[in-house]
Amino acid sequence: MPLTKVSFSVIQVANNVTSTTVGNTTSIPSFTFDQNGVITSASNVTPSIANTQITGVITAAQYAANSISNTKIQTGAIENYLNSQSMNLGMRNRIINGNMAINQRGVTSGITSGYFVDRWTLSGCSTSATLTSSLPTGFNSGISISATSGNPIAIQKVEAKNCSDLSGRNVTLSFYAKNLSNATILYASLAYATASDNFGSTTTISEQNLGTLTSDWVRYTYTWTNLASGVLNGLSLNLLCAGTGTFSMGITGVQLEVGNAPTPFEFRQFNTELALCQRYYYKMPALISGDYLTETGFAIASTLAFMINTFPVTMRTAPTALEQSGTAGDYQVVRCGAATSTTCSAVPTIANVTRDRAQTQFQVSSGLSNGTAGQVNSLSTAAFLAWSAEL
Repeated sequence: MPLTKVSFSVIQVANNVTSTTVGNTTSIPSFTFDQNGVITSASNVTPSIANTQITGVITAAQYAANSISNTKIQTGAIENYLNSQSMNLGMRNRIINGNMAINQRGVTSGITSGYFVDRWTLSGCSTSATLTSSLPTGFNSGISISATSGNPIAIQKVEAKNCSDLSGRNVTLSFYAKNLSNATILYASLAYATASDNFGSTTTISEQNLGTLTSDWVRYTYTWTNLASGVLNGLSLNLLCAGTGTFSMGITGVQLEVGNAPTPFEFRQFNTELALCQRYYYKMPALISGDYLTETGFAIASTLAFMINTFPVTMRTAPTALEQSGTAGDYQVVRCGAATSTTCSAVPTIANVTRDRAQTQFQVSSGLSNGTAGQVNSLSTAAFLAWSAEL
């Protein structure tokens, strides 16, 4: 009776391949071996080889030159496998603070326009809030944006230096979104600046309808192909929704990466993400009353002192303004070697600043000695100093 199905294994037919299941065939297979016992040809064999069935090292000599091409590998397969094994392909996400975990400004609700959590600006919102619970698995933070009309928008601008390789390439957006109240349709748009890092005017690549929002967290994706050379000026990503009445949606896990398929969200270490954010904004807060806000500086007159702050990372550009609490009495000059301190009579102002450090001016009514070293500390937890190099 003729054989109709044969299943067998070849054990150590080559030095570097062991216990390899060759597969099932519909007729009797035949093999040709060389003098070393290595198969040189085979017929009537349809191999089915899983990655768990090959042990040892397969040498380059056992493959024909250039025999494996990207057309034989499913898009995203290698990236997804490496991520599943916790072997993260780092720094592929062009979005900074995509999981909204960094919030140096410390505001947790009520922003309708302008900066909210680090690197994210809002537009067209009636209110907003940070989210800390009921999030997708693995996420501890997100934001909600709301509106009563129009479209609430969450925006991140990507500087030109981080877009230098994107001309002519494909990029894939992925993020989690959820209808929190009366939100209906989700949209995403991508645009580029018309001049390098100048987003005063932009050119929209396209705005995409990503479908209906649901009451569950859903990961939405879209791929923009063959990006125009204008992307070298920097990108602007907008996430927005439509709705009825007062409507609100939640967002987290935003990722924009090169390629045609989304990979799992890139969770960078917190200190790494913070440093990325501090390139654009740095805040020195008073954690307690009496907290020192500056490094050592010196008095240049009986009523004026200059203090230094060194930024933790080089900023994108030299800041041109200083943010502070708005209350002079939140700050005091402490003189080194003296038992006295003097409350400021005016709010701090910017003196000189570079991309790496700032010199801040503190004014008092009297009592300082020219050339005397000192520092500034807080008289309230509301006190802070902050510098912005945002786009």
